[in-house]
Amino acid sequence: MSGFSEKTVIEEFIVDKPDQVKKGLMNNLLTGKRRDEGGGCGMTLIETGKVNIDGTKMLHMEQNLSMDIVLELLKEESHTRAIAKKLGTNHMTTARRLKELMETNVVDYRSEGRNKVYHLKKSLEARNHVLMAEHHKLTKTLEKYPELRRIAEKIQRDKRIEMALIFGSIAKATAGAQSDIDLYIETRERDIKKELEMLNTRLNIKIGTYNPTNPLAKEMEKDHIILKGAEKYYEKRGFFR
Repeated sequence: MSGFSEKTVIEEFIVDKPDQVKKGLMNNLLTGKRRDEGGGCGMTLIETGKVNIDGTKMLHMEQNLSMDIVLELLKEESHTRAIAKKLGTNHMTTARRLKELMETNVVDYRSEGRNKVYHLKKSLEARNHVLMAEHHKLTKTLEKYPELRRIAEKIQRDKRIEMALIFGSIAKATAGAQSDIDLYIETRERDIKKELEMLNTRLNIKIGTYNPTNPLAKEMEKDHIILKGAEKYYEKRGFFR
C-alpha cells in the first residue's frame, strides 16, 4: 500500500464514511481483502490487508479527535481549517467531528464571511466534554512524560490537596529531559510542598490561593495539565457562567 500511512488510510477512507460504508470497509480490514470501493466513497484499490486496525481503535481515534477539538476551542474560538491544521488532521474529518459536537450541544458557531467560527457552549454537555478532554490531556501527558506518574498519583491520593496543575514547558509539550516540572497547588500548607519536592529534584512548586486575575493564573489558562480538581478549576475560572 505504497504512498499511504495507516493514519492516512484511517482518516481519509474510513472515519469520514457513512456507517454502512464503514461496516463494509471494516470487514475488508479484518479479513485482509483488497477492494475497489465505488459509489463515491473515495476509496480505490486500497490493499486493506496491510492496515492493522480494529473497530475499537477506530472508535478511540474518533473520540480522541473530538477531545482534541474541545481542547483547542478551550484556548480560543476557531474555524475548521485552522483547527485541522493545528491537530494535523484533514479538513473533512474535522468538519464531521465539529458537526457531531454541535448535534450533541457541545459547540456552536457564528458566521464570519464564508467561515464558521466555532466556540464552546455554556451547556452541561460542553462542561462534561471539557472535563473528559482534560482527563484525555492528562493521559497523553503521562504517556509522553512518565516521570509525572509518581507525582500525579501522590497528589491524587492526598486528601489535603483539592486542586493541582502542571504549567510551563511540560504543559506546552516542549520540555526537555532536564526541564523544570512546574507545579501549582492550591494550598497554604508548606509541608505539602516540602513532601512533594522530595519526589523529584526538578519540581518547581508554587502554592497559594487561586486568583484568576494574577499573572500565574493567566499563564495557566493558556497551557496547563490538571492533575487534580478539574471541575473546581473551571468553577474558579467562572468558565461556564
